[in-house]
Amino acid sequence: MSSGVFSFATGMLRRRFRPRKPPDIGPIVVLDDFFPNVYSGFRIAEYNAFLQRYANLTVYSTSPEFASDHAEYARRYPALAHRVRPFDHAVIRGASLAWIMFLFNAYKCLPFLEAAGVPFVFSLNPGGAFGLNEPASDAMLDPILASKMLRQIIVTQDITRTYLIERGVPPHKITLIYGGVMNARYVDEKAPSRAYYPKKPLLDVAFVAHKYMPQAPNKGFPDFCRLAANLAGDPAFAWHVAGHGFSDDDWPAALTRPDRFTFEGLLESKTTLWEFLRGVDIIVSPQRPFLLHQGNFDSFPTLGVVEASLQGAVMVCYDVLGMNHYYRDSVEIVVSPPDVDQLTSAVLRLKNDPKRMVSLAKAGQRRSRKLFSTSIQLGTRQKILERFAR
Repeated sequence: MSSGVFSFATGMLRRRFRPRKPPDIGPIVVLDDFFPNVYSGFRIAEYNAFLQRYANLTVYSTSPEFASDHAEYARRYPALAHRVRPFDHAVIRGASLAWIMFLFNAYKCLPFLEAAGVPFVFSLNPGGAFGLNEPASDAMLDPILASKMLRQIIVTQDITRTYLIERGVPPHKITLIYGGVMNARYVDEKAPSRAYYPKKPLLDVAFVAHKYMPQAPNKGFPDFCRLAANLAGDPAFAWHVAGHGFSDDDWPAALTRPDRFTFEGLLESKTTLWEFLRGVDIIVSPQRPFLLHQGNFDSFPTLGVVEASLQGAVMVCYDVLGMNHYYRDSVEIVVSPPDVDQLTSAVLRLKNDPKRMVSLAKAGQRRSRKLFSTSIQLGTRQKILERFAR
């Protein structure tokens, strides 16, 4: 973690998050290609907080599913829905600042921003067509970095910050805010009490991800299936897959499927996923980089894994790129070598040592609640927005 951001973060942790009165700033536009889909938990958490705080902020969406998504969003958030609208390039004119997340989204919006002379803050998250040392990704990234309208880049992983600096971006134009904005229910409410195996009859192991390619090897689904097959004869385990795109058809026919292996489907972060994760003992994330496209990589841990940690699950993850700078291995997280046999051994060790499992779960939960606190995640973003929306 960079020293400046760490100092700010630890300072904010010493006091409860109390939002200041919003300053007098000009109109702000948030430009997004997926919002207001309610299943994108981190977008809902971030953009809803902005909408609630800044009366002159509007979210404009280029999503092809806008009409149906907006109807569901309006049902859940009726007080905010009138300020979430379909995108039209004319709406940018007169804005004091645009706020954009993900590479592909920013690349699409760049011509409109430059034509209207609107400054923007760009959040370069993993995903969204961003890749390390990938020509197609760099062809989109370079004009954004060169734009005179770019005011600040937010990055959520150290590896991204390093990559930008190596490409010549001045460090003062980059703010590292590790992770992402979580729904306040996960971090601001008191962590709910819960039971762990063997105080409950089954040891629940989960995999949470969206499927973006067949079998989702980038998310580690094949390794999760092999892990479950390795332990198929152990009656203590129950296995769960949650996320968009997975179904019974995805189970590899050559593997022995455990009796208790359930595809939970798509769950919403604030409600059904929140409830589901309260019963998970171990969350497994055997993700691998550079498979979805040439330079693709995910956050470490993924936000789905962090949500499970915030509900008290032990995180067991691969870390192929060495991205873990925030959790203590074997104290707050289990980092397994990218090998299914070693992954199986790591899970079995947790089962056979319940006290260690609970210790890891609670230590990881405490660490996640600090790293993903509202004060750090949302408070830092608000300071950046207010600095440039003048």
